[in-house]
Amino acid sequence: MFKRFMEFKLIQIISGLLIALYMLLVKHTTKWSIENETLLNEIIKNDQAFILITWHSRLLMLNAIWNDNRLKPYVLISKSRDGAIITNACRFLGVKTIRGSIKNNKGNNSKGGKSASHEIIKALNNKGCIIITPDGPSGPRQYMKNGALRIARIANVPIYPVIFSIQKRKIFKTWDRFVFPLPFNKGKIIWSNPVNISKKTTDRELENIQIEIENIMNDLIDFADSACGHCPIKKN
Repeated sequence: MFKRFMEFKLIQIISGLLIALYMLLVKHTTKWSIENETLLNEIIKNDQAFILITWHSRLLMLNAIWNDNRLKPYVLISKSRDGAIITNACRFLGVKTIRGSIKNNKGNNSKGGKSASHEIIKALNNKGCIIITPDGPSGPRQYMKNGALRIARIANVPIYPVIFSIQKRKIFKTWDRFVFPLPFNKGKIIWSNPVNISKKTTDRELENIQIEIENIMNDLIDFADSACGHCPIKKN
């Protein structure tokens, strides 16, 4: 049993390494067009804590947003088996991870919801950057869950939606229509203006913000895909 466990762990580590190497290949062989990059420069200049959100389908392009060691993000990863592989990939990329879920568990901490939230708030208090896919880990696709918003309200930090697209790609028939980017490519990254959520934000206001951010992200992803020569992927 122990031998089988170690073999499984080794497979997860090797898979994570291969994913990390492929992400680096895509990043460095792609000519990226970045809109509103000044927002990132301003964040780094001010040493600002923030939450970055992007849709789950674009995860393999995520490391294209940082080009040096000035930005040291944490990525929220589920406690699933696939999450373990992504966690290993992040480690090879030099990115810290927080394992768990921040959805409303109503007292059920089986997915590490409470511990993950505490770790995120601790990182934000230390001026960290937290990356969250608000439709992950299992959808529905491109529907905003409110976990990131609730964390932003507690920590009083802004949320930055960031969108990725790329010209040459494969679309998987998964719940999120996962985008597999190809190397030697042209891609687009869009930083959206920050959404500021104060500790005084009411639950009703949070619901409105949730809808607003979801609409912004879906409009931007349609724009980015069109700019890369693709018809927008239908939400449903």
